[in-house]
Amino acid sequence: MEIIKWSKEYHEDIGEEDENGYFMYEYRYFIYHFYLPDKRLVRARQYTDTITECSFYFYSADNQWIKKPDDKLLKYLPCIVGFMTRKQGVKKLLYFNGSYAPLIVKEKGCSATISLVEIAAVQ
Repeated sequence: MEIIKWSKEYHEDIGEEDENGYFMYEYRYFIYHFYLPDKRLVRARQYTDTITECSFYFYSADNQWIKKPDDKLLKYLPCIVGFMTRKQGVKKLLYFNGSYAPLIVKEKGCSATISLVEIAAVQ
């Protein structure tokens, strides 16, 4: 059985306050970290004001950004996408490849040989 460990963290990115008490920008979002058995990482960002969509980012074992998922990464995506759509309510899936593109995964769900296990968020 292959295990994908995952965690979820809440983030706020708030710009500087102006003289009227307003902020230049304000982003609130969740980051999901999916640690793959082959030591690669998939991150999903879900903004609180667009909770039904998320963007995926792919990283190699040495934390280098991957522009396009390869066959090995595609093996794990149905499990991750199934989790995000069924458990987190996501309907629109994007991935970052230099810009944002639709992420299309035909099958959604874990195979009999892959399991998701929640771990505590790394602080």
